[in-house]
Amino acid sequence: MAEKVLPPYPLNLIKINDRIIARVRDEGTLLYVKDNTLNKANVKAGDIIEV
Repeated sequence: MAEKVLPPYPLNLIKINDRIIARVRDEGTLLYVKDNTLNKANVKAGDIIEV
């Protein structure tokens, strides 16, 4: 998360086959790299997204 760069990160990652699912525990901007592209998503506590 952009606002919380240092651990402990406010999210849980779950790998299912070739997919990665993130469950977010805090509000903010999630930054992640997918297919060599930097992406961002505005998230709030409880959101579940595929990264």
